[in-house]
Amino acid sequence: MTMKYYLILSAEPITGGDFDTPYYPDWLGGDGPEPPKTEGAQITMKGGPYEDLHMGWGAYFVSERLKEALETRVSEKDAVEFYPIPITSKEYGDRLYYLIHFKKKHNVINWEISKVIPGNPVIPVVGLDKRKVEGLNLFNTDTDRYSLYISDSLYKELKALGLTSGMGLNGCRVK
Repeated sequence: MTMKYYLILSAEPITGGDFDTPYYPDWLGGDGPEPPKTEGAQITMKGGPYEDLHMGWGAYFVSERLKEALETRVSEKDAVEFYPIPITSKEYGDRLYYLIHFKKKHNVINWEISKVIPGNPVIPVVGLDKRKVEGLNLFNTDTDRYSLYISDSLYKELKALGLTSGMGLNGCRVK
């Protein structure tokens, strides 16, 4: 059976709005065992409607509906948790979104099949180690703080539920 995974990117064309904050949100803190410090977060929605997934400052924010769907479809192996963040919008109303936080960084990159440009921190073509991603549905990597990966099976389930607005996909190599 072929395993398929995707790196989640912003959807193109962009149809939703942008999250905005008056300062860089150092409360994000990155992934790892320490939870993010989200108290006092001030984020507003500008320039368009809400979507299921919003990205900003290297973080991923999901709607309440998407969070609920993910919670029933991810496993302990994924090591993911969600932190509530209130979002305000004069135009679209206030909503509660959830910051995706991974309790660990997954060592899953297969460097033999990845395409790397020396000196560039971005991996243009991501290769994943088949043995290490088996059983993962939603995960990050230990090489890129700003990465979010999803299995093909989970993406198809979310799409069938109408919960993929804001998601663009870049296919990964798996070996």
